[in-house]
Amino acid sequence: MIAFEILEKLDPAHSLEALAKEWGDEFWSISQIEASLKRENVFIMSACSAGVVEGLCFYELSLPSADILYVYVSLKMRGKGLGRALVERVVRDCQGKSASSLFLEVRVSNTKAIGLYQAVGFKEMGRRRHYYRDGEDALILRKNL
Repeated sequence: MIAFEILEKLDPAHSLEALAKEWGDEFWSISQIEASLKRENVFIMSACSAGVVEGLCFYELSLPSADILYVYVSLKMRGKGLGRALVERVVRDCQGKSASSLFLEVRVSNTKAIGLYQAVGFKEMGRRRHYYRDGEDALILRKNL
């Protein structure tokens, strides 16, 4: 069973070691995650199973809007609806915190993620040229809350 919660700190009950090995250089380090938890307006929705973090969604509130900064789902949990469940919970949390819109950027090549975001109600509103380190563009998506 998956348990969802907003992390306020990292502790032994939330092992990120397995995810950290999977994401390698494409994601934040454990110390960067810890630093983000110290920021008042950054939240991390976690999805845990038996004390192991299987997915994370980082988001930032800058009312009246919010931004999804990163979504990561473990390799073994991909394609099982966990990413969608994380995003839906973040949407509800942002609504509860009075955000009126939610934004994110996604690689133009990440068609699975784009499909997930569209299924949850995000709409394309622009493109950031050469947004990623490798020069790939990002789509800017928005969901009205």
